[in-house]
Amino acid sequence: MSIGARLSKLREMKGISKEEFAHHIEVSKETIDDWENNRSEPNANQLMKISKYYQIPLYDLMRKDRFTSEEKEDFLSTGLYLGFTIIIIGMFLGVFFNLLILSSISNIIGALLIVFYGSLKKVAENMIQEFKLKDD
Repeated sequence: MSIGARLSKLREMKGISKEEFAHHIEVSKETIDDWENNRSEPNANQLMKISKYYQIPLYDLMRKDRFTSEEKEDFLSTGLYLGFTIIIIGMFLGVFFNLLILSSISNIIGALLIVFYGSLKKVAENMIQEFKLKDD
């Protein structure tokens, strides 16, 4: 879903007109119309106002619903590399230093990271956005 479609859907869910929405975020009705029809996009300052107005994290407002195949490969490979690195460190600790408990914990964390990398990344991004919004 494009940002324009997302803005239109949010506005309709809230049950407000383009004029009302424009007034709240201090832009013209024509600007809202351009955004919703993907003729232009809000700038960073406007995105922050929209995020605050709808009380949603900036990440949810801007997120892409689909990855390109290249983005998906990068995304998956990052999780795999991190997870396997932690598992290898755990094996190293177990074999060379006889730290079996630490090795087991490391292996579990590595496996969980491989499986849940996408979810963990989203949670971290949302937390960062929430802290940024609270600072304003």
